[in-house]
Amino acid sequence: MAPELCAALLSWAVTLSGYPHPGQCPEVIAVDHPTIEKLACTGRKCKVLGWYPGSGDKVYLDVAMDKNLSTSVYATSILVHELVHYLQWKNGKLENFNCEVALWAEREAYKVQRSYMDAFGTYVPIGQALTSFTCPASSLAHSPAE
Repeated sequence: MAPELCAALLSWAVTLSGYPHPGQCPEVIAVDHPTIEKLACTGRKCKVLGWYPGSGDKVYLDVAMDKNLSTSVYATSILVHELVHYLQWKNGKLENFNCEVALWAEREAYKVQRSYMDAFGTYVPIGQALTSFTCPASSLAHSPAE
């Protein structure tokens, strides 16, 4: 991936999320779909196209999305979404990770991703299933935003 593209997409993530700029992009690693399923979905079949492991300076992107970064707003929005997770980690928002934090983090990343696509006049329904997800009563009842 061209460093200039990562820098531009990180700037979008920073602008739309309000997090401070971390100074540099994480390493973006293109992997085949079975590998991303192994990483993000513990080997189960899933439709994930990008993944940030929750800490560190590496973001994984399905090679199909990586190939389309120069031509597809949707493909770049996937990377913007993962960069939001990177920013969340850099700003201490993924500490004490539990169900509530996971839902909050995904909802925030999808909100930024939708705003990014809106800026380009692109609509793709994303993250809608999260509206019905809840955490068990036994999980901590707070999010990092509180």
